[in-house]
Amino acid sequence: MKPLRNFSFSNIVLLFNSPLFTFIFCFVVYSLFSIYRHGSILHTSHYPYFNYLADSFLHGQLNFRIIPPTTTHDLVFFENKFFAYWPPFPAILFMPFIAIFGVNFPDILFTLIIGSLSVSLIVILLAELNEKFIISLDKYKQGLLVIFFAFGTPYITMVPLGRVWFTSLVLGVLLVLLTYLASIKLEGLLGFLVAGITISAAMATRMHLFLAGIWPAWYLISKNWQKPRKQLLGYIVVGLMPLIITNLLMFYYNYARFGNIFDVGLDYHQMASIFIDDYSKYGAFNLFYLPKNFYYQFIAYPLFARDAMTFFMGGSLFLLSPVYFGVFWVIKNKENRPSTLFLILSIFLTNIPILLLMGTGWVQFGPRYSLDYSIPLLILTAIGVKNWSNRNLTILVLISIIHYFFGLYSFITMVYP
Repeated sequence: MKPLRNFSFSNIVLLFNSPLFTFIFCFVVYSLFSIYRHGSILHTSHYPYFNYLADSFLHGQLNFRIIPPTTTHDLVFFENKFFAYWPPFPAILFMPFIAIFGVNFPDILFTLIIGSLSVSLIVILLAELNEKFIISLDKYKQGLLVIFFAFGTPYITMVPLGRVWFTSLVLGVLLVLLTYLASIKLEGLLGFLVAGITISAAMATRMHLFLAGIWPAWYLISKNWQKPRKQLLGYIVVGLMPLIITNLLMFYYNYARFGNIFDVGLDYHQMASIFIDDYSKYGAFNLFYLPKNFYYQFIAYPLFARDAMTFFMGGSLFLLSPVYFGVFWVIKNKENRPSTLFLILSIFLTNIPILLLMGTGWVQFGPRYSLDYSIPLLILTAIGVKNWSNRNLTILVLISIIHYFFGLYSFITMVYP
């Protein structure tokens, strides 16, 4: 009977303080959803565009060498050639796998691995934050937050499915996470260099993700503030160099394709019909989109939606994942005030282009673009829930998981091939 007594809910939660257990558990759960939808995790998704872009890079060209046989939706068609408008880092990461396995390398498996890896790294991040007194949580609350992020946020709707849009979001989370870890764990010049490289890779995955690097930049500077000014300035320059180089390479990438360093091909991309009129009037980013995007990111509750179109338009970050209400409790926390302010700034700035974008993220369940600022948001939440009872936090985690398991089930049975 003793082993059965040890097999309690609390002990299960505590297991999510182990990075290895967390990786394996998440990989299994995500894979089961993927298998339910696709029959296997060893297939390509219906939109494995990074595979084809990687193949093009391997053959020395920027346009698609092989046209995807299933669809060309959302690709750029310019001068009788197909291009991708997404930044190229995911395709660069795919290149060795495409070189070995060809364009049919399973992007689903790739996304499952990096998605599960990120959750296991969140275990390490929370432990490091606790050790540095940036947050103050017991092991039970840390485990709950890991479970919450993995299964009670839009993250679970992205990882099992592959596809170009979801892969870039999941990879972006990993790269931002690595930036935060580098800033916390690494000292001196190495911290600036690694954080600069990882946030540059994030920017080359989703352009605005460099804004999520505001907090790591502040943290690196603050913990090296006592260094001689010339030395600190040198560190900062080293940290900025990868960003500068990446920007220059991105400018060249755009110019080589479309003759303009700022042109990513949006004017020529084969967008869904619901976006065409608005894009022709307002372009890709405009204040016109703000009310709709704000509504579907923070207010809408999809379970009350009147039709499938509205159901998959998005959903409230806080109503679907009520654990995030913890961010409002940071007002009561007077410790580490500068850290809190820079976390808020990272979230706010990263969210600006999201709120001004012509689409809400449709087709989605919940606000998938919130993943772009999910790491500073999770840290802020961890600060806020410090004095919550374990019981209340557990209930809110379970509500979040129920929402997103239902949402993912709806997503994979009703929407995409």
